[in-house]
Amino acid sequence: MVWGGFATEGTTSIVFVQGRVNSESYVDILADNLLPEAPLIMSGVYLFQQDDASVHVSETSKSWFDANFVKLLDWPARCLDLNPVENLWGILAHEVYKMAFNIKTSKNSCPLSKNPG
Repeated sequence: MVWGGFATEGTTSIVFVQGRVNSESYVDILADNLLPEAPLIMSGVYLFQQDDASVHVSETSKSWFDANFVKLLDWPARCLDLNPVENLWGILAHEVYKMAFNIKTSKNSCPLSKNPG
């Protein structure tokens, strides 16, 4: 899995995660990346947007967002065409496939990446 964030003022690091992500590993990713990097790319109060993946809406994740005062943007589950994250990943996937990109050999050369574990 790849995790990353963006806002009007910049981007977060890109995080490459091996294996499946569960609720606990998801909140670890957020704690290690969203919390320290969000103030660098967003001014003041911000809303965090994500889809309805099970790890995103689990009780563990909801509790983490509440405990860390992260406000979530309510977003209809079936509005993918209006979702900036889905649009960005679509553009990125298109560019990656044009280059015959191999994530296993290329992730270490990505200047914005973090490779936990």
